Amino acid sequence: MKTRYCFVIPSLLRDAVACLMGNYHRGDFPPGQLKPRMRRWAGRSRDNIGHAFCAKVAERMRELGWQAEEEVPITKLLRKGFDQNYGDIDVLAWLAGSNRVLLMECKDVQYRKIEGEIAEQTADFRGELRPNGHPDYLLRHLSRVDVASAYPNEVAVYVRFKRAPKIEGHLVYSIIRFP
Repeated sequence: MKTRYCFVIPSLLRDAVACLMGNYHRGDFPPGQLKPRMRRWAGRSRDNIGHAFCAKVAERMRELGWQAEEEVPITKLLRKGFDQNYGDIDVLAWLAGSNRVLLMECKDVQYRKIEGEIAEQTADFRGELRPNGHPDYLLRHLSRVDVASAYPNEVAVYVRFKRAPKIEGHLVYSIIRFP
């Protein structure tokens, strides 16, 4: 009878389980690998992480002397309705003395090790329509910037500027590390 050996390296096993559980907790798995209930959990988890990141960005802008609000609907900013839903501005920041208004799209990206993982995660920021006909994250953000830029006087009223501001679109990522 042949003897078989199985080696278990405790630290490697511990790291693997911690990584797996952390990924489940954060909802950090491609949706195709998850069943419907887990996809819903992952979506809620990612939403919560995203809201927390927006709060951090807004807080940091306030620390830098800007006024900032989180998750401002375009309809609230411009005080008018539109034929489509443009969604929310993740962080709206303004600095009276500069006459600048920043529309910030905040994305809490996960640490990735290889180029393919980074590319997979940033693929939704091309400024294009997805195969299902819906805009990706970048195109939605650019549409919000375009709409706000078309109504600078309404933006000035909202942020209490005396004249039309310079409206800028910005993307803010939590972490991007390259190998």
